[in-house]
Amino acid sequence: MGTECKPIITVSGEIRVFESLESGLTASLASEAVEWKRIHGRATKIVYVNASFVPLDPELFEERVNPSETLLNDPILHTYWIECANNEVYKQSVKEGISSWLNSLKKCGIHSDWLIILLESPDSRKSSKLLPRNSVLDKIKNEVGEKQRERCISILDPSKTDSRSLESWQNLLLCMRTKVLVAYNTVLGRFEENMRKQREMRNNPAWNFCSYFILQEELAFVYEMLGVFDESLVQYDELDALFTQFILNTNVGDTPNWLKGLTGEFNDWSGLSLNISVNHDLRKLIKDAKPSILDIRNYLFSRQCAMLLLMNKPWEVAKRSLDFLHNCVQELELLQIPCPKGSISCWVLLSCLEILSICHNEANSLYTASLWNYAREKLKELGQLCGLFPQNTITSEQLHMVVQISSGIRDTHYLQSSQPPRANPVDKLKEALSSKEAFRKYYLELSELAISTYKHINRIRSARLVGLDLALFYIEAKQTYLASTFLQDALKSYKSEGWELASKETQIKLIECFGSHIEPQRYVRSCALIACSISASEEERKTYLTHLMDFTKKVSMDSPLVTDADGVFSIVSCKIKTDPNQKIISGSKLELEITFDNALDSEVDAREISVILNYSEAGSIKERSKVIKSFSSVSSYPNKNRASVCRSSSSASSLTKAKGSNVLSLVNDEEVNTDFEKRTTRDFLDIRQELDSNQDRTFNSARLVCENINRILRRKDSSGYILKDGCSVEKSISEYRFVCSNVLITKGLNTVILSTVVPNKVGTYTCKQQSIAIGGVEFISEIEESESFTSVYEEPEVSLVPLSRLLIGCEQTINLIINCKSAFWGENNCISIDCSTNLFAKSTESDDMASHLSLTLPSSKPYDIIQIPILVLSNFGSLKSVQHQITVTTSKLVDGIKINKGSKSFSFTFDPPFSIVSFSIKTAMIRKFVCLSLIGTEQALNIHEINFQLKNNEEEIHLKDLQSKDSFMIDAYAPCNYLCELIQDNKDWDGKRLGLDVDFLYEPLNQKDPKMRRIYNNNLELKDLKTLYLVNSKLDPYEGELIQASSMCSLVVTIELTYCAKDVSIMYEVLVEQGEWAVCSQETGVLNMDNDNTKQNITVEVMPLISGHLNIPYIKLSKYIPSDSNSSEADTKHLPSRSEPFSDGQVYNINRFDQVQVFMPPSTNVKNEKMASYTSIPI
Repeated sequence: MGTECKPIITVSGEIRVFESLESGLTASLASEAVEWKRIHGRATKIVYVNASFVPLDPELFEERVNPSETLLNDPILHTYWIECANNEVYKQSVKEGISSWLNSLKKCGIHSDWLIILLESPDSRKSSKLLPRNSVLDKIKNEVGEKQRERCISILDPSKTDSRSLESWQNLLLCMRTKVLVAYNTVLGRFEENMRKQREMRNNPAWNFCSYFILQEELAFVYEMLGVFDESLVQYDELDALFTQFILNTNVGDTPNWLKGLTGEFNDWSGLSLNISVNHDLRKLIKDAKPSILDIRNYLFSRQCAMLLLMNKPWEVAKRSLDFLHNCVQELELLQIPCPKGSISCWVLLSCLEILSICHNEANSLYTASLWNYAREKLKELGQLCGLFPQNTITSEQLHMVVQISSGIRDTHYLQSSQPPRANPVDKLKEALSSKEAFRKYYLELSELAISTYKHINRIRSARLVGLDLALFYIEAKQTYLASTFLQDALKSYKSEGWELASKETQIKLIECFGSHIEPQRYVRSCALIACSISASEEERKTYLTHLMDFTKKVSMDSPLVTDADGVFSIVSCKIKTDPNQKIISGSKLELEITFDNALDSEVDAREISVILNYSEAGSIKERSKVIKSFSSVSSYPNKNRASVCRSSSSASSLTKAKGSNVLSLVNDEEVNTDFEKRTTRDFLDIRQELDSNQDRTFNSARLVCENINRILRRKDSSGYILKDGCSVEKSISEYRFVCSNVLITKGLNTVILSTVVPNKVGTYTCKQQSIAIGGVEFISEIEESESFTSVYEEPEVSLVPLSRLLIGCEQTINLIINCKSAFWGENNCISIDCSTNLFAKSTESDDMASHLSLTLPSSKPYDIIQIPILVLSNFGSLKSVQHQITVTTSKLVDGIKINKGSKSFSFTFDPPFSIVSFSIKTAMIRKFVCLSLIGTEQALNIHEINFQLKNNEEEIHLKDLQSKDSFMIDAYAPCNYLCELIQDNKDWDGKRLGLDVDFLYEPLNQKDPKMRRIYNNNLELKDLKTLYLVNSKLDPYEGELIQASSMCSLVVTIELTYCAKDVSIMYEVLVEQGEWAVCSQETGVLNMDNDNTKQNITVEVMPLISGHLNIPYIKLSKYIPSDSNSSEADTKHLPSRSEPFSDGQVYNINRFDQVQVFMPPSTNVKNEKMASYTSIPI
């Protein structure tokens, strides 16, 4: 009603003036919002003011009994419209009319809610300069509105488009909006005061809630009319709270008379109608004080919903609805109102459908889901009451019940003018109650809507409870295949939450649905679970165990039935029995110890227990360790270990990488062998402590970290072992498995040893599934903490290892080492050895050396190591190291035919048994000596028959052996020298070039056999052998017999030519150590030597700078080549004079290493001077 009404403004005065402005005023008044400043400190609101203009009728005010009890039909503002051009007209007629209008308003009790509007022309605004404020508007303000001058305004003709006219028009609109809101502040203040007095009289026996309801609703209508929907909702909420309090007080006090009148005969259970417009039928019943409890509730809640919808809050409607419906049902029970059967269910169902027709949206699913379920439950009650369920037969009494329910529903209760038009809930209900098929269709529709909405908001448990009711409906309809799906979903929820009794009852219903022929796999699974259920009675467990055993005998063993063993046979531990330090070899026998728990009440005979292995190639699985974590703090504080609520479950072994190899080996973990850890720690929190410290190692913070949060905090309605229905399990197809046959499984824990032969296929085998075959049924269990092993097959490794450094010409031992690895070696295996050129080998000392060798290997076990010594000999003689290659080939005799399995080549370096340290020419004056210096290696040798032979010996030069021994020994790493002299028969030999061959025999010191002797030879070339010059030097002091520091002395040098030459020029240089000698005369010079002048003397002045034993100055001789003086100036190839050095041995310096003792000069500070003489130190 509030949205249909507008504030009433009366019009008086010159009506023609208002009529000329009415259309524009009505359209413009609500075009802009205005701020409503409310009284009593209430929050301001932004509202749009609209109005309805009516002529003033004083008779309407006289008919009102109590003006403070009505709001909507009373004028809120009174206006007086005039058009006056000058003051004369104002005095003659206008002033008297205004005074008469104000007096009539005062008689009606209106003193301030009025407004005078003067329509002026632009010329009338021009006032006299002599008489200011003398306009018509000023007269009105001064004479009529002396205290309320702001209520007298003027406007210019709005048809004009000038700025003054537009400004005056906007001022009128603003003033009128403001005055309307100010008037409402006054009126609402009086109205609320009267309403408060009426509410305080509620304990008066004559007080009636219906009258008070209509009174306060007037206030709600005003707020609704002004667009303040939240304030209007507050009024309805207060009425709701007041009415609820009256009903609750009936338990502790007397029931008011007005409330007793509401608890009369209950003959109308029409549902809610949520049209935004007011339901005048229900409001009239309330106004006449003749409603029922449901009438008041229906009307009050519909008005609350209307306000919420106007506020665009449909989710709030859905949120309030469920509490409203439950409260109404409880109030009817509390007031003990006799209701016909099915009436309450009918009212709830119609109300739910009406609410859902407004609020059914995905955004509101959080609140509409329970409404769909509530409607379904009430439809189910009506169906059971009217005999519409599948197994029921409709009787005449039930037909009468349908008619009775339909009679209490008013079709006119739902307005057909709603936009957009929607389906009438009454029509849906009547159609559903018309037949079983219609009821079934509508019930399934509501159930599906409830389930889908619950799932949409992730309330899976509620959805499955609805599905359980739907399953029972399908069971009654003999559609068990449809019921089984919902029963299984409900079973998952019961199991995840630990409802054992509900799980057992659901399993029994599933068995009825499945049957042994319809779905045998589910039938077996359900029978096994009931036989193991702790909530089932002993008789029930025995019964279903018998059904299970009978069924296993009927199934063929050739095509066994596979089902999940979870809950029947639970794996406790799984451990491979093997030595952790031993690798698992293909073809060996391996055992597995598995412990599982039998939840059945009696012993059962298993024809086979097996563990299926999953194969993966070696190296394809990541290296992982399954050892229980050691909880240690990550902070820097010592002795702060981790604390855990429960340690993570871990298998008894783990895969670790063998050190130094690429083979994964099995390592057992002895820390996880307790049954408690394996069975109880899976769902426990694994928590560790972490401490943080500052940079100065002071404590900062501490926290707890959960290591297995991803496994614990996971959805349990769609994942996890506990929710498996047992039918999705599949037996892995694999030819590799551990097996044990004919096992008697006792109740409780059972430990069984299974065995297998390690397959020949190399790789990693992981225990994936356990299979327990009982008759024709196989119970499959997934092994979560999987045990694994790696089968290895390694080819034998062959290596050749020398025992010492290999030398040319010496027999030495090389060990042939064969690592059998994982292979079994028999008598048919053999090895061939092939040597490169000049290399020979033999296996024993009695055999002869040969380049090819064949060996037969003895029998061996895996990972045995075979060592065979091989003697090798290299005949190649040289001072350089040589490379030899030995190829080892493994083969096997199969039916007398040798089949090569592989070959490998090894390279070895053979070093000479000795090395020539120096092969040099030694000089003594003009004599020449050849020095051969040898040094041994690791092997001590005997040297025989050393022979030097000269080549190009035309000058009759021969060698004289200076050694007396024919042979001598070279110890390991010890040097040996051999010396001989070159005898010159021809003195005119120039010594330019001479060839020399050296050869001798050698043999190892411990091998005296002549066959072991080896010859060594080398060719050498000797150049510039002859001594050309002899140099002799001598120091003579100038004074006395002693050479003193800082005293001059003479260096006398004698140079002698030893061969016949013509005009040979040589250059000499005096070389001294800096800091020891100073040359005081010419340092260099050129001498000419010939046969007539073979010896020359040179004197050079030198001075010793320090005292002590000093090397005498060195005289260096060089070949002097003068410049080419015969060449012309134009010759570009003219060469300057230059010097060239002599070769070693051509110049012999007799005093090369002589020293002289130099004394300090005599002084006063030097006492007890020691005498010294010239000293010659030959080197």
